[in-house]
Amino acid sequence: MLKAAVLSVLAKVPSRALSPRNWLASDPPEDIHGADIVQFCRRLYKLLNSSTSISNPFATFALRALLFAIGEDCLLFFTGVWSDPIFGNLRSVALQHGQAFVQAHVDSQSKRATKDFQIVWPFVLAVLTEESQEIRHAALRFVETLFVTVKIDEDNKKAAGPDIYGLNGLPMEIKSWCICFSNI
Repeated sequence: MLKAAVLSVLAKVPSRALSPRNWLASDPPEDIHGADIVQFCRRLYKLLNSSTSISNPFATFALRALLFAIGEDCLLFFTGVWSDPIFGNLRSVALQHGQAFVQAHVDSQSKRATKDFQIVWPFVLAVLTEESQEIRHAALRFVETLFVTVKIDEDNKKAAGPDIYGLNGLPMEIKSWCICFSNI
C-alpha cells in the first residue's frame, strides 16, 4: 500500500514549467512556489537512500521515478541536498549522484559536457571544507569529473563557457587548490 502511494504521488509531481521551485534553499519557506515539492522530494530521497532501503528493489525503482520526476533539475536537487548540513552523510551520496549526472551529460565523441555546470562550482567548493572526510572525498571526485568536462582554453589557462559569475572563466589554479584538500 505504501509503495503504491509513493508511486502515485511521484506521478503527480508537476513539471518545472507548471511549478517553479528553488532546489537550493536549505529550508524553503512555505510561501515560496514549490517548497512543498522540494521538501517532499528531499525527504523521499533520504528515505530511499537509507541503509534499510538501499538493497530493496522497490527503493531503487522509486529513486529512479523520483529523479525522472525532477528531470533536468536533478543536479540542482542534488546540490541542495549536499549543501545542507542537516542531511549528514547523505550529502556524500548526493555528490556521487551529482557526479553520475554530470558524467551522463558528457558527449562520448568530444568528451565535453553537453550542458554548462558552472552554477554548481561554489556549492562544490564549499563542501571541500567539511569536517567529514567522506564528504570531502566525494566532493573532490565531483570536482575531478567537472574538470574533465570543461573545455580548456590553453592560451588563457581558463575554462571556456558562459561567464555566469562575472568572472572571465574559471582559473585553473582551483584544481591545485582542490587537490590539497584530499590530504586533509
